[in-house]
Amino acid sequence: MSSLYIPRLTPGPKEENWPVPPIPFDLSLPDHRVAIIGARGSGKSTLLRHLAAKGALVLDDTTPDAAVALAEVNTSARIFASANGPIPGFTSRELLPFENADVQQFLRNQLSSMDAWLITSHPDLETLAQVPAIVARMAAMCQQGAHLPERRADLYEWILQNLGPVDHPAIRNYLAAAKLSQPPVDRERFCLYGAIRHRKGGPQAVEKLVESLVTTTGDSLKARANVIARVYSLETDLGYRVSSPLYREAVLGMTALFEDSKDSAAVPLADKVAAAEALGRQGDPRLRLPSDPEYWADLGAIQLGRHPVTVYEFKAYVEATGLIPDSWTTQLEHPSRPVNGVGWYDAVAYCQWAGGHLPTPVEWECALGGRYPWGDEEQTKLHANTNELQLCHPTPVGLFPRGNTPGTGIADLYGNVFEWVDEDVTREGEIEMKATRGASSRTYTSRPNGRWDSRSIGHDNIGFRCARRR
Repeated sequence: MSSLYIPRLTPGPKEENWPVPPIPFDLSLPDHRVAIIGARGSGKSTLLRHLAAKGALVLDDTTPDAAVALAEVNTSARIFASANGPIPGFTSRELLPFENADVQQFLRNQLSSMDAWLITSHPDLETLAQVPAIVARMAAMCQQGAHLPERRADLYEWILQNLGPVDHPAIRNYLAAAKLSQPPVDRERFCLYGAIRHRKGGPQAVEKLVESLVTTTGDSLKARANVIARVYSLETDLGYRVSSPLYREAVLGMTALFEDSKDSAAVPLADKVAAAEALGRQGDPRLRLPSDPEYWADLGAIQLGRHPVTVYEFKAYVEATGLIPDSWTTQLEHPSRPVNGVGWYDAVAYCQWAGGHLPTPVEWECALGGRYPWGDEEQTKLHANTNELQLCHPTPVGLFPRGNTPGTGIADLYGNVFEWVDEDVTREGEIEMKATRGASSRTYTSRPNGRWDSRSIGHDNIGFRCARRR
């Protein structure tokens, strides 16, 4: 049986003479983990060395987050107790509140009868997994053959039905959503509210809910974007696509988000991103292929793509050539984002296939309007998707129109993703380096119009755009 123990040892008169407690299970097995907390001094070091020599994975109170919010879990701890009874030398059993990688490791090692992704695939579920009592009790039931629901709201209901009252913010949100008679404005509670109605009334209940929202919301872009953002999040949560023509019409109205206007600037960032993603899912009418004259911006002797190459347009290349970029299945869920995970050589090949070429640094930089692509004005949150926004992922192209180049309207030269350019970089050892320009969603503004040299392989924060000679 997999075991997780946290002994609290009381030091004797001489710490260096601490006895090592007998361990009644085989620490050489990979699914056994031991954590030691509350001990100090050389005696602790002796014990840690002893356990490590036996193959234990040791966490102590110097491990980040290991000693905070420890929960005394009586029944739950016994789930993992050794079949041999109490461990000599252990005065209490406690479960460690796992964090980040520890959650996934725990699930891989301990919860062999349930898929770890059910917990780690959603931030709220991962948060649930960090509560020792919930994890232990879910583990016990899964080891007895229970199966966890995949949908978040269904999982919360399952927890309440099988584990009883649980004091956790996510569960409290669920209970609050279940009591509401009107759809909440808060997106988190709205997703739970919609999921509850889907469970009770099926797709028709969701369609009715969405149509009611669309027809009763205010006329402002801010209000309409909030509705679209909430529905988009609900669709994502349920794995369901709303088919209402009224909803589609409302989504197509989100092209106004890509205009540099007061109305667009008033929309909160989270709503703007989600509504723009919904537009991409419905078929963003702004997106063009290289065969369309509107795809290009004229820069004298050359033309440059108005946007980085999108997932939408790269899909045609994938279908024609069979080349699949990194994380392609996930990228397909965001057709209006810039494609990423494409290596330098594949970017060159795509541009040639599309009738153009990868721009040189000079060609790329000739579009700039000054210190920044938009001119010399200092960057604000309306100019570009860089790390100041803390999104840390690409967004639909053109979502920051204030950052477009003046006159030509070229979008996302700075921010969203770095862009490959046709320039070799001096080799470092045997590693071939290629150049990029711009910035990404994980770049701070200390590097305006900067370059970032990289290996020629694909990266999740590097895209590219096409150029062609007139």
